[in-house]
Amino acid sequence: MAGAPSGYTKLRACLKCRMIKTEEQWMKEGCDNCEGLDIKNDVDLMINCTSARFEGMISLISPSESWVAKWNRIEHRVPGCYALDVQGVLPDDDAEEDEDKA
Repeated sequence: MAGAPSGYTKLRACLKCRMIKTEEQWMKEGCDNCEGLDIKNDVDLMINCTSARFEGMISLISPSESWVAKWNRIEHRVPGCYALDVQGVLPDDDAEEDEDKA
């Protein structure tokens, strides 16, 4: 189960699911929502698959019961903090993996 960012500096949002964590949390835990995105202990992948440029923040405690989660289409995500909008593009390799799964 995910949680809130452990600090207020060096926050980054996942480019796929918009989850917000600190750089240290990304390196230690990876992404709790994105199965095919294994960014633990990989600085380059963490930098390429997350972005420090995001707007707004939603704190999600009970995703399935939250109308805010439903409105933002994140009701099936793990509890945690999510960006309203993330600026950036996933690397081509990761985007191709998503297309293969669809």
